[in-house]
Amino acid sequence: MSEKLHDGFVRQRRNLMMMSVFVGLYQLAGIELKKINFFGNEIVFKNPELLSVFMWVLLVYWLIRFVQFSGEMGDKGLKGDFLNLREPFIRYFAYRIFKGSKGYKRIIAESDKNLVLQHRGMEIYENGLFESQGAVNFLLNEEGAGGLIEKFQFDLGIRAMFMSNIAALARVMLFTRHITEYTLPLVMFILAYLTSVESVAQMILGWIVS
Repeated sequence: MSEKLHDGFVRQRRNLMMMSVFVGLYQLAGIELKKINFFGNEIVFKNPELLSVFMWVLLVYWLIRFVQFSGEMGDKGLKGDFLNLREPFIRYFAYRIFKGSKGYKRIIAESDKNLVLQHRGMEIYENGLFESQGAVNFLLNEEGAGGLIEKFQFDLGIRAMFMSNIAALARVMLFTRHITEYTLPLVMFILAYLTSVESVAQMILGWIVS
């Protein structure tokens, strides 16, 4: 990653966040700008409502630039963090599938003692977005006896992987550094959109009707 690219990303993120705050405050506070003084020259706005459209043009432009620079920056560790945080959820669903499998029920049926099920490592052969295949080693400890290693092959389908993806993505975007780099700028844009979309739509509709 070049320093120039990183500086560009930081600049576009800053512009997007600052403009989102300004647009939100402009709408919520009901600010009206009719004229400004520019180096001793007075600029009068005959149609002040056009400022909202102009600000939104700038805001959307900086959103596009932010997305473009985000793509050029790569995942910045986002993919690795996502996969690492998703693994416990994959292990959890593999554990649930194993407890409902015939192999586990057979072990329970053959033993008259309480079994404690513990994870002992997981191997993932294929780790796609909506499908994961691998094996989990489970250690079954019997009370007063040694442990038994059971290797369980699993194949998680769309439902389990979808839930794992959502949970891992939420943790990545809320509890890692990515919240300030990706999540916060987009949330601020959405809030600015929610505060002003109705007024801008009404203004545009008024122009069309008139």
